[in-house]
Amino acid sequence: MKSFKTLVLVKSIAAALVASAGIAAPVISHASPDDGMTCRVGYSGQATNGSFKCSRVVTRVITLDCPIDFPTKVFRARVGASDGRDVCVKANSHLNIPFDAALTGLTEGQDFKFPAFQEARLAATAKATEIAEERNLGLADDQVDVRSTHGITTGALTVDAATGAEDGVQATITLFTFAIPAANLTLVPINPPRLP
Repeated sequence: MKSFKTLVLVKSIAAALVASAGIAAPVISHASPDDGMTCRVGYSGQATNGSFKCSRVVTRVITLDCPIDFPTKVFRARVGASDGRDVCVKANSHLNIPFDAALTGLTEGQDFKFPAFQEARLAATAKATEIAEERNLGLADDQVDVRSTHGITTGALTVDAATGAEDGVQATITLFTFAIPAANLTLVPINPPRLP
């Protein structure tokens, strides 16, 4: 009985091999110059003046920083009479600014200051985004470049929506990387095994 089961198993495997002989299997061959270049997944390609660039745009909210003379940040939410903008107060200040209250009766520059945008924080965020992208793509340190821009630093703020989160400025970070050869996907038939 055991030899009968073995015989059936061997015949089934042989039948499967014969049946699959006519099926074409995809094989990726090396790209050739006439296949062209393409961008990695998630990147868009653009040809400008004979130069082909691959880029991807990401946005980040860059948090605002308090000045040295008003180092303590007070997070405010857009609820109640509050406009939601965070403020900075002096160290050891006994001034209590509720998260949901208006700034009525307070003087900017004397009682509080608004946090400000710092170019250094944008540069650090852009560099960290570049390094993370190189690691995610498995590339060397010089294989991704970055360019960053932001809105008007005194306006265009991203103020929390009733959460009390940190305010910031929305920045656009553009990542660039080299194009890669386009894959040449061809179908090559599987050679059927010859049975005696």
